Amino acid sequence: MKNEEFYIGYQPEAPKKISGFVKRIILGIFILLVAAGALLAYYQRKFSSGIFEFGSNKEYNGIYTNIPVPSIKIINQKDATGNLINTNLVLVGFGKHGAESAIEEFEKRNHYSLTGMQVKFKGDLIFGKGKFLLSLSDENPVAGFSESNQSADKMIPDGDISIQGEIIDPKCYFGVMKPGRGKVHRECAIRCISGGIPPVFRTHKSEGGFEYFLIKGKNGEAINDQVLPFVADHISITGKLFQWGDWKVIYADDFSGK
Repeated sequence: MKNEEFYIGYQPEAPKKISGFVKRIILGIFILLVAAGALLAYYQRKFSSGIFEFGSNKEYNGIYTNIPVPSIKIINQKDATGNLINTNLVLVGFGKHGAESAIEEFEKRNHYSLTGMQVKFKGDLIFGKGKFLLSLSDENPVAGFSESNQSADKMIPDGDISIQGEIIDPKCYFGVMKPGRGKVHRECAIRCISGGIPPVFRTHKSEGGFEYFLIKGKNGEAINDQVLPFVADHISITGKLFQWGDWKVIYADDFSGK
């Protein structure tokens, strides 16, 4: 009968075949762990490069409009990195709220409409992916206003559109949260959009990268509540496309899950 190795616990060394087998198992587990860690690191989403100037409470001056969303058209102002901003600066409220309520409260208190006026707003700048937003100050967000001989950008029709992508909340995605999209951010995005922050549609561009669209209803109305079931899902959207300054806007006819 062939002799077989037998391991006795109190022996100082295990038999060669058994110890060699155990070493190979340990080495294999170690290699698998290293490979798994490398794969996780490779496929891990990279942090957004967006910036949120939290607590800066700076003043930004521009022509105010609420079509398609509350915003000011600003020219030759600078962000925290010293770069010039020439954009439609989308306004959002403090925390998880839209800007409408704060602006409407100011207009009601002063018996004056800010639409078309040159308005100075206070808040914290949010910017990333080439888009700019202003999170309004919690107290006295309107620092002043005056008549202006300039006008806000008009909505320019650009035909029909049908695309696929994901609904995001722009405040978190463009700078406040990292990551600011996907299933992990779904509940936060729903709270932001239900609070009045305008929804944005994110889609892949054929040449690489992403494109972003503000979403409105088929007649230009706010549809925050209607899009909530679709947030963070991959869906299709059809509607009318408009160019509005450096933003694109979709007046949506239909949403469908994929």
